[in-house]
Amino acid sequence: LTLPLRISQGLAPDRPYLYWIVMPSYMMPTKELHSLHEWSRALGFVEQFNNPQGAPSRLILMKGLVTVETRTAQDPAAIASEPCDGVVLAEAGQMGEELRERALERTITRNGWCLYTGTLEDDSAKPRYAWYGELGRQWLEHPTEDGMAFSLPTWANRSVHPEGRNSPRIIAEEKRW
Repeated sequence: LTLPLRISQGLAPDRPYLYWIVMPSYMMPTKELHSLHEWSRALGFVEQFNNPQGAPSRLILMKGLVTVETRTAQDPAAIASEPCDGVVLAEAGQMGEELRERALERTITRNGWCLYTGTLEDDSAKPRYAWYGELGRQWLEHPTEDGMAFSLPTWANRSVHPEGRNSPRIIAEEKRW
């Protein structure tokens, strides 16, 4: 999970910061939260980590200055509950545009940010919402300060494909397609 530059520029210690990771459902693995937990633990930032199966998770960092919580797209009303400094929509293409609107509303009072992550390929087992693909294409072709998109090939993930572009699995898939 890459956090926006604003976070790396420092946090004001005079107020707590709240960030949400919104997932299509609580049954999805919280990979983004787990990665953030591992990274933060290595830096000695973790104060508390609660990650119950099928329920909201909470990661408290830096003596309570930063809280990261998970939310589910299955409950849009819960996304409208309090102001946030940042919201990540994980697998955003599986969420309706209403969730994007709720996330933007939650960040505006704190001059926060929204980050949309996920893939664009079709998957018949999961719904895909047009807003994500359209916004991704728009930002890919015409990036602005407010929005930009990045296309990363699967083979760029060196932890899964150490050989990169020359991975036998990538070559086999390309031949198949």
